[in-house]
Amino acid sequence: MGQIAWNAPLHNDGFINGNELTELIELGAVGEIAGWAYDHHDILLKQCTNTRVAGVPLEQPAHRLTIGIANGVKKTDAILAALRGN
Repeated sequence: MGQIAWNAPLHNDGFINGNELTELIELGAVGEIAGWAYDHHDILLKQCTNTRVAGVPLEQPAHRLTIGIANGVKKTDAILAALRGN
């Protein structure tokens, strides 16, 4: 689980560029799981980088036990949003 901010792993690791990061922030993205960006309500975005994620789609809401791990105060918004969406 990663946060969407200027030091986001997706950006630092070269998976998205600065323009895409700006667009995600403007769309209200607060976090990502396996590349899937979501907002404060844990709703997956329907545009931007989510239109090209090649990873396994996320169940929303999850229908089985799901365990998420994250570390750091900066990830608070991302963690809370993921918990809100179950």
